[in-house]
Amino acid sequence: GPIGWASVPDLDIDGTTGGGDTEPVEATDMNTLKALAQGAVTRVIHLRAHVAGRLDVGSNKTIIGIGGSSLHGTIHFDGVSNVIMRNLVVVGDNCPGDVECRSGQDTINVAGASHHLWFDHMDISDGSDGNLDITQASDYVTVSWAKFWYSSRVRGHRFSNLIAAEENVPSVV
Repeated sequence: GPIGWASVPDLDIDGTTGGGDTEPVEATDMNTLKALAQGAVTRVIHLRAHVAGRLDVGSNKTIIGIGGSSLHGTIHFDGVSNVIMRNLVVVGDNCPGDVECRSGQDTINVAGASHHLWFDHMDISDGSDGNLDITQASDYVTVSWAKFWYSSRVRGHRFSNLIAAEENVPSVV
């Protein structure tokens, strides 16, 4: 089970369980992954592919990368709860070559008071803004056994993680 803040019961959630013991479903392309990850239906999703694009994740999901699976693009959490992501390589859309990068997408963005999320055994890189940003009153988030890095020497913006912003102070372990 989850460790850290994701394991703490609060509101109507008894810790983070994601898709629980629901029978796993398999995604082998981005369209299938998007369809399975949206909404609040409880699911365990096994990703067995290298996919690209933007993924919006809904509540009550477990997404597990199988066999080195990866997503090249961005993952967004907005006002969702009870999500587990494990064993996944996520590569953002970093600014190319010598271009000075001043803004862009996070590789993984947690916002909108999302809560009870667990990111475990993740390889997260090349966000053109940040690699993993947890903002806008998001709380009860655990990030464990994760690697954050950049594959190139871009000029300017290379911020790996943002936790909280302005008056927002989430609990992160």
